[in-house]
Amino acid sequence: MTISSQLATALPISAVLAVGSVVLSIIVGIPLGVLAALKRNTWIDSTLTTLSVAGQAIPSFVLAVLLVLLFGVWLPGVLPVNGWGTIGEAVLPIIALSAANIGVVTRYTRGSLIEGLRQEYIRTAQAKGVRYWPIVFRHAMRNSLTALITVIGPAFAFTVVSTVWVEQIFSIPGVGNLLSTAFSSKDVPLSITSVFILCLMVMGMNLIVDLLYGLLDPRVQLE
Repeated sequence: MTISSQLATALPISAVLAVGSVVLSIIVGIPLGVLAALKRNTWIDSTLTTLSVAGQAIPSFVLAVLLVLLFGVWLPGVLPVNGWGTIGEAVLPIIALSAANIGVVTRYTRGSLIEGLRQEYIRTAQAKGVRYWPIVFRHAMRNSLTALITVIGPAFAFTVVSTVWVEQIFSIPGVGNLLSTAFSSKDVPLSITSVFILCLMVMGMNLIVDLLYGLLDPRVQLE
């Protein structure tokens, strides 16, 4: 089996896992960060901050093993713990990969939104009688997204690297699993090609982040 055919099969799987985990971290992390910022210095803020730090502290492969133990031994049949081909088989791997990123997005959203609400233009809008929720979502939140975009690129890179272990745990035939097999069998051409593909994915995501800077903040000039 040629290298190109192996990568053609494995690459879409790893791309689905990586992109799915980043999307999930954004969908879950941003609302949690906004809630923590609006309820700062309360028990809600403390709880969400603690959970976000815990999510960052637990490695993805450890969380993957815990999920396999939970749904494979204690709750068998609820969700599949191995294989690939159905939506259900993608749920646990994406959760394992997105936990750390959810913590990162939550913390950065909280910090950037709190900082945005302290700016002078926010106080000016309040003095003019602009309602609270438009101030939060139309003004403060929009400017906070620029800082949030900064962490999306590294989060995607971290997710791509984490797929090497998570795919093995869940028996997923992605690039990470392919790379591990290539290393163990000392297949140098396949190892080099797989690492190159993973690097291209990281570089592509960083390019997208740079382009988004110009869209979200007109003050950023890309040359």
